[in-house]
Amino acid sequence: MPGSGIRGGMRRLSSSAFGKRTNEVHAAPYEFELYGLSYESVVLRCRRLRDNGVTSMPHDFVVSLDLDDTLIIDNRLERTVALARLDALASEYDARYDRAAAEFVIDEFLSRDRDSDRDTDMFIGWFYERFARAGRAAVNAAKEYRDAVVAAATVHVNAIPGARETLAELDRLTIPCAILTNGWSPLQEEKARLIGFRGPVFVSERIGARKPAPEAFAALREYFGVPFGRIWHVGDNPRADCGGAKSVGMTTVWFDRYAEPYPAGVHEPDYVIHSQWELLALLTHTAIDT
Repeated sequence: MPGSGIRGGMRRLSSSAFGKRTNEVHAAPYEFELYGLSYESVVLRCRRLRDNGVTSMPHDFVVSLDLDDTLIIDNRLERTVALARLDALASEYDARYDRAAAEFVIDEFLSRDRDSDRDTDMFIGWFYERFARAGRAAVNAAKEYRDAVVAAATVHVNAIPGARETLAELDRLTIPCAILTNGWSPLQEEKARLIGFRGPVFVSERIGARKPAPEAFAALREYFGVPFGRIWHVGDNPRADCGGAKSVGMTTVWFDRYAEPYPAGVHEPDYVIHSQWELLALLTHTAIDT
């Protein structure tokens, strides 16, 4: 497959416009050029296939997709809910707290890799007790936290531009897809549902392994019943997604939405894209050529 080599075997797909580092969702697709194809020509190609009655494509690969910051943006959903409920508890118990300190603590927790997603329950209980002095009520609030986050997902979760179209086209072409995501249930499943994903969602809490552990990717091999070499994994995190998937022999696609440098010492991806529109072009091109 054509592509300019960068840093060994990594192939960068040309993009003339990159997303800025922001949580805002862009309203229009990024312009790009892939194998001499414009966005409009990719859409036209897919439309012609549809008009000609092509409902599936011959292919010998399956696709695994990361969720957060690859298919969706949740606009700091867990942080927003945690702080809102902290405010309510502090008001109820007449507790004054250092807002900046609370924000730092919640940000630090949500940004780090957790040994277990069950850590969320313990942390939230401690968080409410530490800042709201809520006693036993902190434990109850922690239990309610997950339900509150899932309920608020409808308001906070947005599909990254092109994600819905990519999923719909891959579904139409009968290219098997699954989501592999670090996080907890049922939040991750709800996020996937909100953008119309109809395939299986493998959540670290449920499968008992977090990316980049090989055991997390093994869930995909077992589900699809194919060797790692026939699975493409797409994700935004160089270590968790690309490094982890590459270490077991998958083809990797780095979703570099912000045109960032790739970290040293991590398995390099096979492809680099900057928008979901490029992913649609890459995968449909691959399906057509296989």
